[in-house]
Amino acid sequence: MYKELKVLLKSKLSDRQVNLARLVKDVIKKPARIKRELNNFQVHENKLRVAEIDHVPAVFSATIVDSCNLRCPNCFYLLENPDRFFNSHLSAEKFEEILKKYNKEKKADIMFLTGGEPLIHPEFGELVKISKKYEMITKTSSNGILIMNKPSSLLDLDYINISMDSYDYETFKKYRGGTKRQFDRILEGINFLKENNLNFSLSYVISAENISEMEKMIEFSERLMPKFVYFHNINPFGSDKFTALSAQNEYSMKHLNKILKRNDYAIDIQTTHIFNEKSSHFTETKCTLPWNNFSFNSKGDVAFCCMLEHDNKIGNVFDDYNFNSPEMIKWRKKTMSNKIEDCCLYCQKRFEDEQQFAVFDSANRKWIFSKHGKIIIKSLQQAFTDNQTNKTHIH
Repeated sequence: MYKELKVLLKSKLSDRQVNLARLVKDVIKKPARIKRELNNFQVHENKLRVAEIDHVPAVFSATIVDSCNLRCPNCFYLLENPDRFFNSHLSAEKFEEILKKYNKEKKADIMFLTGGEPLIHPEFGELVKISKKYEMITKTSSNGILIMNKPSSLLDLDYINISMDSYDYETFKKYRGGTKRQFDRILEGINFLKENNLNFSLSYVISAENISEMEKMIEFSERLMPKFVYFHNINPFGSDKFTALSAQNEYSMKHLNKILKRNDYAIDIQTTHIFNEKSSHFTETKCTLPWNNFSFNSKGDVAFCCMLEHDNKIGNVFDDYNFNSPEMIKWRKKTMSNKIEDCCLYCQKRFEDEQQFAVFDSANRKWIFSKHGKIIIKSLQQAFTDNQTNKTHIH
C-alpha cells in the first residue's frame, strides 16, 4: 500500500515538490539536517565576502596520524616541507572531544580522515564510528598498503580513495618508492573493497613528467573497476622536479588530447583543473577553503587549508580556537585580495567550486567539459589543426 501511494504521489507532484517532500522527510527523520542545510547556506553566503565567519566549516580534514609508510617523490606534503611527517596520532578520546566541541549540533557535512597514512592509526575503525555518531559523511584517502591489516575497520566508511600513481610494480617503485610486497598488498586490499561493495576510487597525481603514462593508468584502473578514477594536477610547491599541467605546455596537451579523443573507456574518469596561465581566470580565481574547510592535525594544530602545513600560531583545537583566530582572519583577508600566494598559484583546490575540467561518463560514452575546459579544448583543436596545415604546406 505504501509503495503504491508513493508512486501515485510522484506521478501527481512536480520534481520540485518531490524534492521538497524528500527534504521534509529527511528533516523529520534527522532533525540535524535542517541545521546542516542552514549552515551550508551560511557557508555559501560568507565565502570570499567576510573574514570573520559565523558558520561551521562544512568539511573537517583531520590529520589523524602524522606519519607515513611511504616517501613518494610527488607527495604535495613533502614538496611543501620535506620534514612534514613525525610520529604522532590523535587518540579516539581526543578525536571525540574535538567533534563534541566543534560539531556538537551536527552542522558539518563531511569528515575526511587523512594523514600521513591514515590506516596506520591503531583506532581507525573507532574514529569512523565517532564520525558517524555526529552524522558526518566519512571519507578517507589511503595508499592501500594496510587495508588487509584491519579490513573490518573500513566497512562503515562512506568512501575511500586509493592513491595509486602507478600501474605496475616498476612504476610503483619509481613513483611511490615501494616494494613488490607492498604493491601486491594494495591489489589484495582493492579486491577486498570490490568484494565488499565499498565505494572506492583510484587517484593519480599527474604532471608534465608522467602524462604520457596516463593511458596506461586508465587501462590498469579498468581492470580494478573503481567507482571512478581521478587525476590530480600536481602542485610543485616551487620544486624543479615537476611541472604542473598547463594549457601552454604543448607536450602535455598533445598527450591529454589523445586521452580525450577516446570514448570507449569502461570506467568514469574525472580530470583535474588544467592551468591556463595566460587567462585572467588563472590569475584571479580565489580559493574558498579557508571558509569551507577546518583542518587540524594529531597535535590539534590548525592549518589554513587541507593543503598547507599545520601551525599552532594559527590556532589549536585543544585551546580556545573558534575558526576566527587573528592569523586565520588575516589569511581570509589576504585570500579575498587580488594577490594569490605563490604556494596557492598551482593548487587545483583553488578551482574546487567549479566543474572538473573534463569528466568521462562511461554509461553514455561521452566527455563532459567545464566552461574553461571547453576554451582549452577549442584552442587545442585549433593548434593541432594549424600544425597539420603547416606540415601539409612543408610537404
